[in-house]
Amino acid sequence: MLKKLQQAVSNTSGKGILIVIDELGKFLEYEARHQGANDIFLLQALAEAAYQDSDANILLVVLMHQAFEQYSKGLGAYLKNEWSKVQGRFESIPFLESAEQTLHLIAKTFRNRLTAEQQRDVNCQTTDIVTVLHQKNALLPGLSAEPAIEILSQCYPLHPIAALILPTLCQKVAQNERTLFGYLGSQEYFGFKHSIQRLKQIGDWVLPWEIFEYFIQNQPLATTDHFTRRRWAEVMTATERLGDAEELETHLLKTIGLFNIIGGQAGFKASSELLKLCFPASVNVDQLLGNLQKKSIINYRKFSSEYRIWEGSDFDLDIALQETMQQLDRFNLAETLTRRNKLAPVVARKYSIQNGTLRVFSPFYVDADTKKEFYQHSDQPRILFFLAESPDDSAVFDKLIKADSNPLNLYVLCTMYYVLCTMYYVLCTMYYVLCTMYYVLCGNCQCSCRLDG
Repeated sequence: MLKKLQQAVSNTSGKGILIVIDELGKFLEYEARHQGANDIFLLQALAEAAYQDSDANILLVVLMHQAFEQYSKGLGAYLKNEWSKVQGRFESIPFLESAEQTLHLIAKTFRNRLTAEQQRDVNCQTTDIVTVLHQKNALLPGLSAEPAIEILSQCYPLHPIAALILPTLCQKVAQNERTLFGYLGSQEYFGFKHSIQRLKQIGDWVLPWEIFEYFIQNQPLATTDHFTRRRWAEVMTATERLGDAEELETHLLKTIGLFNIIGGQAGFKASSELLKLCFPASVNVDQLLGNLQKKSIINYRKFSSEYRIWEGSDFDLDIALQETMQQLDRFNLAETLTRRNKLAPVVARKYSIQNGTLRVFSPFYVDADTKKEFYQHSDQPRILFFLAESPDDSAVFDKLIKADSNPLNLYVLCTMYYVLCTMYYVLCTMYYVLCTMYYVLCGNCQCSCRLDG
């Protein structure tokens, strides 16, 4: 039919045919859930027809909210490859307003009748919040402190952090600006107009946890991104586990969950400093965080200095690790690792190819107590991973390098953090094996437990 149309247009001296398919993602979502229901290769056939030269050329434009590959997540490797072939027939033209540009657009939609004194009060609060965000590198890319204060002040009574979250949240879980301005004009439960009615005085804000409530109550999760869906499910499960808790604890948990769903972008994460900005000064956020940790609802990640929704059990792995280390007799971790987890030799490929001589490095774990005879029995160059359990071991490491006469040896200093990570990895492997056995034994049960590798 398309070829007949193309011929008819050509016969009437037409310039060509423009085909626009809006909301193509809906068809792809359906195909991903009901494999074989639609003919995905029809897109490929249309694209190939558009590539063929003719007096009446075909221009095929399809519109989607997300990238093509996002819709194929969850399919098998074979189907993913087939979908990639179809995608390869098209040229991707991404169009997405930056979060900063969307924030400017939000600010233009607000009007208020505040007095000069009230506006100064709002500006002072906004300045205090933006100062902390700037120090933590939590502002949007390309947005400096002074413009941020001006823009976010215009967004009152929308809390500055809520205003920063909204554009990214709407991109991840909904339909970008359509959902964003749907929220701003909504009188639904926890919509912006509904939240304004809750405010009692100038200086009160529409807080981030209310944004979370609105999306839960009124917005279906439209994203096909598996990672975002999983984060969202984790937050919902955590709120159910919390049960009938203090209202402020629930609000804090939803705020942390919202940060987790957005994902760590530079310094924008659920740190203690940023969470305190999301509540009035009268709220003891540190105490609420402690309560949630005691209930095993959240955990604190030291390496990233942020709080995360915790799906695990009440088992405290850090304490168990410390107790086990105290109970164990003193043993040499370096020698144990070398014997039980012998590292394969590393070939210096570039040197070997250029010179025609095979050069191999033998890797070893060593520490301050390792005897030299243990790793000096080979004439080959060595890579020595030095496990430093204390600051004093670094001095031993320096002496070891100076005393070594072989210039080809490579030394790697591994601090205590690396040592603990190695032991942590071993424990996690054992825990995973136990979980696998438990899953096999309980494979037919209908409880809420699940295996999470």
